[in-house]
Parts: sequence; structure tokens; C-alpha cells
Amino acid sequence: MGILRGGLIALASLILFISLLLGNIFLIISLSLDYDTINPELTKITTDIANNEANINQIIETSHPLMIEACKNQTEIQLTNYSLPYSYSIPCGTIEEGPSEIINDTIEKIIEKAYYKDYDCKFSECITDSPLYIISETNKNNLKSKFNKSLILSLILIAIIFVFVEKKRSTLTVAGIVMFLATLPLIKIDYPIKIFSKTMGILPFTKQAGNYLSELLLLLFTKTQTVFNFSIALATMLIVLGIGLGFLKILTKEKKFTKKDVEEIVEKKLSKEKKK
Repeated sequence: MGILRGGLIALASLILFISLLLGNIFLIISLSLDYDTINPELTKITTDIANNEANINQIIETSHPLMIEACKNQTEIQLTNYSLPYSYSIPCGTIEEGPSEIINDTIEKIIEKAYYKDYDCKFSECITDSPLYIISETNKNNLKSKFNKSLILSLILIAIIFVFVEKKRSTLTVAGIVMFLATLPLIKIDYPIKIFSKTMGILPFTKQAGNYLSELLLLLFTKTQTVFNFSIALATMLIVLGIGLGFLKILTKEKKFTKKDVEEIVEKKLSKEKKK
């Protein structure tokens, strides 16, 4: 029975490790995909792609005089009328501020549209058809949902460990140790991302995108340190609490009397009464 109990605890702990590790990753990406968090860095990357790969800067500078002229008779212009592959309208007020503001406004619209777009597809389909899905609010909400599921599973597994562990207070220590171990891999989470990005960059059909792939993927893990610090603090608290309860149990443990001890006490008491 002891071997079976130990095996069940080990199995539950292993699954708990996997659940907590995945939960940490889901939480990191969902937090990193907050619009205010991702927008500044994504703007830089998108601007570089637009200027270096699509020559947007050069096209806008060439077309700027024509835009200024068109604004004399209207309040906004369509970018598609000036050989730009974006179906956005730009206010003439922005046109008058110069090419750099036109680019900034266009990039902001691209990011906002991609982020808030309603993607009605499976993950594999979305990544293939619309790569910008990876930085969308839809992806953020899906990952948040997966984190909640992993959290529920983790709590169930901790409850299972509590049922099978001999000393119930050890549940806190076991859960804390497993959480600590599941958090440690986050320190080097950028290593596999960089290796994957370099591998993709070597391939001919992904060479162009490979230059920005590493930056985009690392952008999804900007909240790694925040989640790491929280998880380590929580794990440490559980371990200390579990060990502390063990010491408290020892200090407050009352002496247990055996049947023989009780009989001896009764006999001594009776003998004293007879002498009286």
C-alpha cells in the first residue's frame, strides 16, 4: 500500500510540474500581450519591417507632395491611391505634419487592426493564414483561458497529493518544491526561442522573416521576470509554511500515554489511597 501511495504522489507531482510550467508560460504570454505592454516594442519592429522590407518610408516621401496637393480639396486621403498596400485613410492634419507622422499613424493603424481583429480560426490555421494573430487580443484571451484551466488542474492535483500524503502538512512543502522546480526553466526560456529563430532564418523560404522572428517571439515573453519573481516567492512561502508547521507540530506535541503507562499510573494512585 505504501509503494502504491508513493507512486500516486510521484505521478501527481509530475503532472503538477507540467501543469505549473505550462501555466507559467500561458500567464507570461497573456500578460505580455496586453496592448499597452506590447504596442511600443511592436511599433519599432513594424516600422523597421515597413521601411526596410516594403520601402514605405521612400514611397511616402515621394508621394508626400501629391498628398499635400490632394488635401487642398479634402480632409483625408486613402493610402491605396499612392501605391501603398494599406486600405487606411489618413487625416490631412497628419499629412501636413510630414512623412514621419504619416508612417507613425499608418503603423499605429496596422497594429491596432491586427490586435483587435476577430480571428475565427484554430491556432494552426490562424498562424498560417494570419501570422499577426500571435500578437492579437484573441490569442491573449485564449492563452488566459488556458492558464485558468492549468490553474484549476494544479489545484486538483494538490488536493490529490493532500489525500494520499501521510503527513497532511507536507502537501504545502511538496507543492512549493514542485512549483519552484517548474519556475526555474523560465530563466533560460529565451535560449530555445533564439535557436528556433536562427534555424528558421537559415531556411531560404523564411530568411526574410527570420530577421524579425526572434524579436517578435521574445516580445511575447517580456513579462517573464514578473511571473518568475511571483512564482518563486509563492513557492518559497509554501515551502517555509510547510516546514514551519512541521516544527510547530513538534513543539506543541503532547506526550502520548500507552496502555501500560495508564495502568501503572492507576496502580500507583490506588496504592497511595490504600496507605491512607
